[in-house]
Amino acid sequence: MLNHPEIVLKDIARLAKSTSDIFLLDGSDMTSIKAAIAGKVGTPFEGGMFSVTISIPTEYPFKYPKFHIKDKIFHPNVHPYDGRVCVDLLKEKWSPSITLYAACEVIQALMGEPNPDSPLNVDAACMMGKNREMYDRTALTWTKHFASGVHSYPPYEEMIQQVTELNGSKKAAIKLLTAASWDVEVACNQVI
Repeated sequence: MLNHPEIVLKDIARLAKSTSDIFLLDGSDMTSIKAAIAGKVGTPFEGGMFSVTISIPTEYPFKYPKFHIKDKIFHPNVHPYDGRVCVDLLKEKWSPSITLYAACEVIQALMGEPNPDSPLNVDAACMMGKNREMYDRTALTWTKHFASGVHSYPPYEEMIQQVTELNGSKKAAIKLLTAASWDVEVACNQVI
């Protein structure tokens, strides 16, 4: 049971009123709210729509909620398996004055400005540090295939097709190619 349900209801109402690129999907359960965040223009996540589950603790707003991106996303600050989001403002620097809408804005901003020094996805952070262009193209490709994105990088699409022909799964091919730093031969050897 929530200590301050009126605050959660107010936050849900704010998300429900939004007509921008952050909006409510389901607010029927005040302890597990579903929202959507659009990828920011000018980032590899542009055109993608990311579903987010917001877990509200009993002590909210005095204790921070937990945010999980449900769609697969290649990002240093998002856990690759469970979608947990890591950003200081939503944990250590949490303030009761931060609304759920404002927290979603922070996540949206984080998409365009990742912090590779505090990674939950070490592979994404390493790729970003070694080869920013490859990281951006990988994030763009994941956005297209996992979050209904519209943009693509044609050479990666060709590689995905080659590996998919071997393993039968486009999503598995993307993950294999990402792990292989987009080396088709290495990815194919992982399939065999």
